[in-house]
Amino acid sequence: VCLYSFKLFSAVACQTMASITAVENKIRSVVYQRQLRVGESFRDFDNLRSGLVTEDQFRRCISQTLNIVLSPADISALLTKYRKAGRIDYRAFSKNIDTVFTQDGLERSPNKVLPNAHDMIGDTFTSTLTADGLSSLQHLQDRLRELYELRGIDVKMAYEQFDRHRRGYVSTSQFQRALPLAETISQEELYLLLEHYGRDGSVNYLQFHKDICGYGTTSADRVKTIQGVIDPSTELSEDAVSQGLVERLRVAFYKMRVRPLDYFRDFDKQNRQRITKTQFIRGLSILLSAPKAPRLTQEEMNTLADMYSEGDAVLYRDFSADTGGAFVIPLHDQRGGANADLSIMPTAEPQIPTRNEIISETNSLSDEREARLQDIIDEMVYIVTTKRIDIWPICKDFDRGMGRTIHTKGCTLFQFQRLLNSLKLDLGSSSDLNLVVEKYKMDNGLINYRAFVGDIDPVTCLKPSNELNYTTLPTPPLQADTFFQETQPEELPDVDSVINKIKLDVLQKRLRVHDFFESLDPLRTGYITPGRFVRVASSLCPTLTQLETKSLVQCFTRDKAGPDIIAWREFESEIEAVFTSNKLEQSPNKPVPSVEMNFQTLKYANQEDEELSDSALSIVERIRETVHQTKKHFEDALRDFDKHGRGKISETQFQQGLTFGDIQLQPQELGVLLDYYFDPASRMIRYRDFIKDLHPPVALEDLGATRRSLAAADVQAITKRQQENEETHEEDVFWALERIRTQVVRNRIRVIDFFKDYDKLNKGSVSVENFHSGLDLANIGSSVQERNTLSKHYADKHRPGFVSYRIFCDDIEAAAAPTSLHLNPQADTAPYIPLTDLEIAARNRKDVPEEEQNLFQAAIAQCAEVARQRRMDLVPLFSDFDKVHRGLVSQSQFRRGLQDGGFQLLEPEIQVLIKRYQVVVGGKEDVHYRNFCQDLDTTVVAFNDEITSRNETVIPEGRDGDVL
Repeated sequence: VCLYSFKLFSAVACQTMASITAVENKIRSVVYQRQLRVGESFRDFDNLRSGLVTEDQFRRCISQTLNIVLSPADISALLTKYRKAGRIDYRAFSKNIDTVFTQDGLERSPNKVLPNAHDMIGDTFTSTLTADGLSSLQHLQDRLRELYELRGIDVKMAYEQFDRHRRGYVSTSQFQRALPLAETISQEELYLLLEHYGRDGSVNYLQFHKDICGYGTTSADRVKTIQGVIDPSTELSEDAVSQGLVERLRVAFYKMRVRPLDYFRDFDKQNRQRITKTQFIRGLSILLSAPKAPRLTQEEMNTLADMYSEGDAVLYRDFSADTGGAFVIPLHDQRGGANADLSIMPTAEPQIPTRNEIISETNSLSDEREARLQDIIDEMVYIVTTKRIDIWPICKDFDRGMGRTIHTKGCTLFQFQRLLNSLKLDLGSSSDLNLVVEKYKMDNGLINYRAFVGDIDPVTCLKPSNELNYTTLPTPPLQADTFFQETQPEELPDVDSVINKIKLDVLQKRLRVHDFFESLDPLRTGYITPGRFVRVASSLCPTLTQLETKSLVQCFTRDKAGPDIIAWREFESEIEAVFTSNKLEQSPNKPVPSVEMNFQTLKYANQEDEELSDSALSIVERIRETVHQTKKHFEDALRDFDKHGRGKISETQFQQGLTFGDIQLQPQELGVLLDYYFDPASRMIRYRDFIKDLHPPVALEDLGATRRSLAAADVQAITKRQQENEETHEEDVFWALERIRTQVVRNRIRVIDFFKDYDKLNKGSVSVENFHSGLDLANIGSSVQERNTLSKHYADKHRPGFVSYRIFCDDIEAAAAPTSLHLNPQADTAPYIPLTDLEIAARNRKDVPEEEQNLFQAAIAQCAEVARQRRMDLVPLFSDFDKVHRGLVSQSQFRRGLQDGGFQLLEPEIQVLIKRYQVVVGGKEDVHYRNFCQDLDTTVVAFNDEITSRNETVIPEGRDGDVL
């Protein structure tokens, strides 16, 4: 009985220990994936650093701080194991969990071999499917893997927005909503995925991502070489496997930027270049413990140790030279390479390999496909060079780097296609696109856009593709300062012109000259060296040339103070005179010119060309006409390049800004513009001056009598033209307004909102160009002729070239409600009936022949007289037949409406009316009753006015002029 009880107790204890070990491995898996330190979560509850916490504090750290989901049974097992003196020993728990990273006491036992983290954690995910279900799941995973790889889909990114705490789990509904390409999956296959990856109402999407996208694969799953992937079905020899391991470690160490020799040198205290096999495996384990390091099994480590063994020792320097030689010298055929000689010959100058010798940024293709790809690349290079496109800033927007400061150099296939469309690099066919994608596709399924940019952009800020990221440009040797070297005598410019040039810059920038010299003259002597004076002069006026600076130095040099000494106080007094005169306290009545007068004087004195040259003027004028026709304003694109608001951009940016406006210039014309607007001081283009010349400011009315007279003449000319236009195109204006009112009522829009942004000062008028732009933004479908007619009709009489948009908006919005309704709330309002396309087309109908004109007038007069006497509302007579409110009825319905209204007309009169208001809709001849009612209302009003004027009588006066 005792023996049976002991065996039963042992079995239960082993089962309990196994369950606790499984729980700890689960925690290790979460901690290793998130790279957490367990002990740091408990220290906030242990102020005395006793290593103990309460049970509630332990539960809170596990569930809330570490965010690890455990069952109550697992928590109880952990509490039972780590309970100590009524509390929980979290220090022992943290030490046990942290063994997934390292172990304590390695300084006392450096030869101890650490277990692999993947072997310790194992695969914690288990499936509940049957054998048939697993087979169906495998086929589904293979199909999804092919589709996701073809379209560049990352499963993990699709679910990150639902998993804010990065637990790796989402709900069932969230999994179904964010599942990529869900339309290609049947309902049975979806249930199969949910059953396989579902746990307690949640779905493990991270495991799904790992199975589909290959995330988390270890070195035991696949062996990569620098040339490609080794086919696992091929039988490899032992030497080939060892060489493949060395090549893989060499590439990994190059990417990690580590030197393997540093991890073995501590075991070789006497520098014998040999360590034991255990020490070699120990150092290799530490070296490969980084998160992104390759994972080697114990057998692969033993293989490497046997490869470099010599007797009972391992030649670790040979291994370090072979795997770490990527940084200095390419590998030699002999074992050990040439890096071992650097410790003996430290002054040797080794050859630095390029990145392309270690890591290939692109994939290898066949000769025929490489030739076709080269043709595609050459065509793209020609387009980029011709259009002067800077590709790198556009590509960065497609990168998912952290804060746009860390770039991953990869983008998805969909993003790569959008990038090509944005750059207008359209490929001829889908086969060409597949060829480019195959060339630049990386192992993770993303497209290496950085290598692509390096190949198609010759002047990119990136290095060429074979030197991308890791090489540096040679530093040019320092050159001696040749400013004060003796040269051949040249004619120096006039010092007065140079001083005026500096005065103009100082006045525009509002600079204090004294502040620039104060720190350079600590003893306040008033004298500095020529070198310091040249630096200050260049800071005050960056556009100074070398000859102008020499002229200043020669003018303000004073030999009495010492050899080559500059009197900077005299220079300061000369420049500061632009603001005020010196010693005004001695002569307070001295007249001082205003700053504005000084500015105008200096501006005209420093202006070399009063107007643009003939060639530049013609080019700018042609650009202005192009912009006026296309309405493609590229000024904002030029301003976007000027991040600091200096008014200057580079030549490439200036040329790219012109392409945004579709400005086509010849190379000679472009050279004329670049030469004219070139700033020699900053070696950049003054784009603000170009914009001012392209769009000169409108002259103000109060700038002088001449301008006022010219403005008055313009107003008279515009008024005369407006009067002629009103007489000629009065009907066109009416129908244009009617069309716009119809669109406003139908679309429920406020027209004034599209013009307010152009009227910053709220003057009620905008320029003609802005008026046309506002009509375009309103999308009311007006033609160019109608826009010109409206702009002329509503032209501002006081501001030539402007349109009174407020009056226009009041006329348009009167369709919804009368204007000034807030001042007269009792005014009568009537709903506006929008015109149909038939009504607008009906105005172009032909008039009645002359022989029928009298008959038509008689019919209208007879109907108007009946309507006036009975005071009838004519529209309801016909609107009952017009159910869809098109404004028309059939001929029989029109006859019936006339009969109901009591209009006694003869058959010829009815035929004349039908012919006058007839429209053809779908081959059917109908009558437009709305125009008929409108003409009758107009005639009735005319009859009433005539009767009123006829009945007016004159009141007689008395004998003495008094009114009787």
